[in-house]
Amino acid sequence: MEGVTPEVISAMEIISHQSTLNRATYQPKLKAEAPAGHIFLTARKLGVQAMNYHMRRRGVGPWTLLAANRTKSPVRDDAPLAVPGTAEWREYQCTGVIDDQEVGQPSAIIKMLYGG
Repeated sequence: MEGVTPEVISAMEIISHQSTLNRATYQPKLKAEAPAGHIFLTARKLGVQAMNYHMRRRGVGPWTLLAANRTKSPVRDDAPLAVPGTAEWREYQCTGVIDDQEVGQPSAIIKMLYGG
């Protein structure tokens, strides 16, 4: 807008909604719950456009993408057990997404026992 200076904005107490997100250091906080035999994952976006959720069986193999570009949570993990009828430990983490690219650092790893 013509004639609008930083001083005018300050005097009018206009609040900017521009994010000060640091794409290199951003790290989401992930939570997990296991009601009724399912695992639900939730994370708040806190400045990113979406979240990618990853899962692996505890200590086994690479991370697999459980849900991509999710703008809302919770995300439900109901993937089949590796051995039917045998509970297993699973690990989860999520990463922030901006313009279809993962940014920042992955969340802390959460371990949950999943019984199918």
